Amino acid sequence: MSDIFIDPSINDFLPFVSDFSTTSLDKAHGVSLVIDTQNAIINFDGYMQKKYGCDYKTNDTLFWEDDSLQEMKFVEFKNGKWSATDLRLKCYDSVMVLSDLLNKDLNYISQHLSYVLVCNDPISSIQDSIAGRADVTVRTKTTNLRNNFSILIGKIFKSVEVETSSSFTSKYL
Repeated sequence: MSDIFIDPSINDFLPFVSDFSTTSLDKAHGVSLVIDTQNAIINFDGYMQKKYGCDYKTNDTLFWEDDSLQEMKFVEFKNGKWSATDLRLKCYDSVMVLSDLLNKDLNYISQHLSYVLVCNDPISSIQDSIAGRADVTVRTKTTNLRNNFSILIGKIFKSVEVETSSSFTSKYL
């Protein structure tokens, strides 16, 4: 992961530097979905709350995957029930603020920003090849997620992923 302190365009974020353990914390149940205190990331929810108040729905975390600060990821952590429509609204608000803050248009954002949903829901372990074997509820949720997010790929996100806590940790930490 990159050193997020090297780019002056993100100085507004510096008071909100955190870690995955903190940003993935489900306060209601007292459990973090990702245990990691080594990597510096941005508590995007915290930033938005402080800067804009509670009128926005936002993603939990923002981080850069590379040292050139070209590849960004929004991460949303869900420990339990979630709605694809609610997640999509969080993405719109988050992307609009990020675009403004970085002074980049949506074309740039869509080429450099990806989205990751980390959840403990069964959908996160279903691959396209085995989706047909899943029960009706999970198939419906999978379809709804794809339908809600397919319109965002190429428009505001480079890619969209759904990961379990363990697959996210293996892939990114």
